[in-house]
Amino acid sequence: GGEPMLYPDFIKELAEDYKCRNLSAAVETSGYAPWENFRKVLDCVDLIMFDVKFIDPQKHLKYCGAGNELILENLKKVVKFVDTIVRIPIIPGINDTFDDVEKVGRFLAQIKDKIRGVHCLPYHNYGIAKYEALGRNYTMSDMPIPEKEHMEAIRDAFLKYGISAQIGG
Repeated sequence: GGEPMLYPDFIKELAEDYKCRNLSAAVETSGYAPWENFRKVLDCVDLIMFDVKFIDPQKHLKYCGAGNELILENLKKVVKFVDTIVRIPIIPGINDTFDDVEKVGRFLAQIKDKIRGVHCLPYHNYGIAKYEALGRNYTMSDMPIPEKEHMEAIRDAFLKYGISAQIGG
């Protein structure tokens, strides 16, 4: 857990070591970090997996606790420097509406030629046991798993914009 882009010096050191060993380096990020942190690592990583949860800044603030302006600006910049896959966690009743998906599709259509594609990640409850082991309450235990057909419709919405998309990733 945690946001790796808050530790750019560590990522850079690790990625450079990987390159010396002919290994690839990838980073998965929420995008919520200063641009300077991204700048430090972009020339030594091979892939960025960049989470996008919402385009609507108010929804992002409500569900994530912060605005998304920095995230979206970072994404637009990152794609100019390194292979990027956009990862969208699909949470039923939170960001899986047609309106939410269309907003993300329209935004990504602007940079579609610079991204490798989109991974639509259906919500899962694999973390329940971890929470229980820690004696913590898992507040989303009653959240339904998205239906296969709904996930296919979300994927197809991105395909309509000419964006390569898949379920899972």
